[in-house]
Amino acid sequence: MRRDGGRRRRGNGRRRAAVGVIHREWGGVVPELASRQHVRDVCGVVERALDDAGIGFSDVGAVAVTQGPGLVGSLLVGVAFAKSLAWSLGVPLVPVHHLAGHIESLVLHHGELPLPAVVLVVSGGHTSLYLVREPGTYQLIGRTRDDAAGEAYDKVAKLLGLGYPGGPVIDRLAKTGRDDAYDLPMPRMTHADRNAPEGTEPAGLLPPALEHRPPVPPVLPWMIRRSPTSAPAFSASSSRP
Repeated sequence: MRRDGGRRRRGNGRRRAAVGVIHREWGGVVPELASRQHVRDVCGVVERALDDAGIGFSDVGAVAVTQGPGLVGSLLVGVAFAKSLAWSLGVPLVPVHHLAGHIESLVLHHGELPLPAVVLVVSGGHTSLYLVREPGTYQLIGRTRDDAAGEAYDKVAKLLGLGYPGGPVIDRLAKTGRDDAYDLPMPRMTHADRNAPEGTEPAGLLPPALEHRPPVPPVLPWMIRRSPTSAPAFSASSSRP
């Protein structure tokens, strides 16, 4: 946040660090590795963001930071850095709710939401329904009990040997097969309980995956050749109401 009220500069100052290579080795996000990489990246990311925006630390009027929800180790790194930076500059610290940021991104891309609205937030670590009655007010309606949809996709992709991130690969394969090839457990919600289980699907896919698994894993993902219909079945079960 700038002191100049947002005068036009040469860039928007948006920067992020790519960590996909680290998580790809493990087939998903490892919390400890993620937080350690945050420590390595945070200073450089902030410096490059300021440089892209054509401003210096003296131009910063406030520091905003994600306060959660999320992986506690990574959050601690970000909050500690932001608190230190705000204190050293003598500017306000603005805590931001992670999922509220996802919801408000709709406003940035599409303009003001027609309210009241029900918003589905689907990210790597969260799958939640929120009721938005007025700007800045979010009421949680329901969420997955165990895995978020993104976590379920990553687990299934790892089980099938498809790599990380698994979502794009599974979605691509889901267009080429039958979604009824395997009878996978379905997430269930009732009117009284709007929280749905998502972790049953990776567990349900384990028996057919092991049945088709060869004794020695080949170089190419074995499941694509042996059972190309598992991806459509999982994709359908994870998104079906």
